[in-house]
Amino acid sequence: MLRTEILQYLEEYQSVRNMMYTATAALLAFGIDTGQVYMLLLPLVVIIPSYSIAMNYWGCVVKAATYLQCFYEENTISHSGYPIQWETRAHRFKLEQEKQESEALNNGDDSVEDATKSEQLLPYKVAALVCHAVYYTMFFTVNIPVFRGYLAGEMSVSLLDCFNYSFQFWLGIITFAFTLYFMRIKKPPKYSMYKYYWEQVRTAEFG
Repeated sequence: MLRTEILQYLEEYQSVRNMMYTATAALLAFGIDTGQVYMLLLPLVVIIPSYSIAMNYWGCVVKAATYLQCFYEENTISHSGYPIQWETRAHRFKLEQEKQESEALNNGDDSVEDATKSEQLLPYKVAALVCHAVYYTMFFTVNIPVFRGYLAGEMSVSLLDCFNYSFQFWLGIITFAFTLYFMRIKKPPKYSMYKYYWEQVRTAEFG
């Protein structure tokens, strides 16, 4: 049952990632085709939510996998002593997790929240990086000739144009910083910590 659930989560995780690939490529192509610099940031509307959904699925996979390891694979005496009771133990797991994280924050220790790096997250980070790289490539391609013409006295630039160029430049920096910050705080689950939570649940039940 749980192994089937793990496979289902993995399939859904991969579906989200494939959707992100398709949507990002389509939106970048659309932005390049229209020539509108702002349009090149549209993929972030897909990348950031996809990253969040993927983290939730990945957390479910790790949670179920560590449950199987703790209550079945490590029980060498008798499997009959550990009936499934998934919902009950999942609730105790959540309470143990909240307890440990609260204690860590109170002690000024953020080690509980540290996460292992996963190659599974790389596509989302690369997609966000490509999005901003294309954005600034288009920005400089469009605007540098304008500034050169202005400095050479061949073109005039209004105050509104200057505001627009400045806004485009800083918008890219702000969205890039926000994306990095979001991916920094939305970490993948730590396998060893999830396993520790389940071990606490097992100890509470069976001593």
